[in-house]
Amino acid sequence: MNDALTPAPTGATSSATFQIGQGWFWNNGANPMTAVYYGDGNYQPSSSTTVTVNVTQVSTADFTLATQQPQINVQSGGSGTVGVNLASLNSFNGVVTLACTPSSANITCSVNPASPTLNGTTTATVTINSTAALPATQLPTTQTPAASLPSRSGLAGWLGAGGSLICAFVLLGGLSDDKRKRSRLRALGLFAALALSVSCGGNSTTPPPPPPPPPAATYNVVVSGTANGIVHNAKVLVVVQ
Repeated sequence: MNDALTPAPTGATSSATFQIGQGWFWNNGANPMTAVYYGDGNYQPSSSTTVTVNVTQVSTADFTLATQQPQINVQSGGSGTVGVNLASLNSFNGVVTLACTPSSANITCSVNPASPTLNGTTTATVTINSTAALPATQLPTTQTPAASLPSRSGLAGWLGAGGSLICAFVLLGGLSDDKRKRSRLRALGLFAALALSVSCGGNSTTPPPPPPPPPAATYNVVVSGTANGIVHNAKVLVVVQ
């Protein structure tokens, strides 16, 4: 600190007064102080004897607040929890008011307990809810269901069966012997049944693939703790899937 002294005649004295602040000292206990005069054109420099000042610094009670994990995953329409750790600093002993603020109306949150008494360490729990399920991906309404369309193998089976039956009837028409006709007719019936079973079996279809899952949404929840005018915040990332 610098202070100007009023000039005085030779042999006279002059004094100055100032107040010492707590922030002037680095350490508790004894702190030496010396007044120094650097001199001017009329007087030589001089210094006073050393004076010891005893200082006791009082630390402000405080606390820490931190989430147990930086990120939490929540199912759409569901909920999840994350722990919050609190610890005293400089012998803090008091009530901490806890609150949480979501970054979107799509999620809500609550803290339990909302006003814990902290004297050492304690833990609170934040519950996060997803207020609504994410919209599901839908197929276009103009899409024709795959089950209503016959497969290429089914069409080929039907055509093959029809052509075989036509050829068989032509062959039967050329036979003159009734006994031979009846024998060929029984064989034709068995052949027709086999052809129809093959053509029906070929009409199977593959079901369409399921729609892709909806994209995840990301939000933030800020947890705050207040006590004796001191405020600390912690943030947790919320991923809704």
